[in-house]
Amino acid sequence: MRGESAVIVWSVKVKKKPLLWTVGILVAVLTVVIVLATRWAGTSAVSGRPSAMAETDEQRRAFLASCGWELAADPVEIRQVIIPEVFNEVYTQYNAMQKEQGFDLTRYRGKTARRWTYEVTNYPGTESRIYADLLIYDGRIIGGSIGTREADGFMHGFRRPETAAESGA
Repeated sequence: MRGESAVIVWSVKVKKKPLLWTVGILVAVLTVVIVLATRWAGTSAVSGRPSAMAETDEQRRAFLASCGWELAADPVEIRQVIIPEVFNEVYTQYNAMQKEQGFDLTRYRGKTARRWTYEVTNYPGTESRIYADLLIYDGRIIGGSIGTREADGFMHGFRRPETAAESGA
């Protein structure tokens, strides 16, 4: 019997109606679990912390604090913004920055979001006024940036840059 393999065959008779009900219920449960997991148990790629919920001022401030930022007492501005249906070159570059920090505005094209702007009080190495902009849609952070409002200013993602002193140099 060398070189021969044994083959085992199982035969099961299953009624179609109960099988279809079982598969349907499993698919429904799996769908609910996936929806709930992506809605409430996601993590922000920026901070690595649970969820980017931003329904309250406390949640928005906690998110920015998790990225290393301290903020002035009140928001500087709260404004509605429309994410363009078609991205021009500037918006394409802005969205590339969003993608680098774990967000993507393409699925919000044509939607109206709110932009909450806070003044950052602990930006390293500059005397300029620095602002944190959070784009909020349906109570969640969908993007944003840290930067100045000056013509020759700068803008970057939420992560706090290290200074020479912080990096040990």
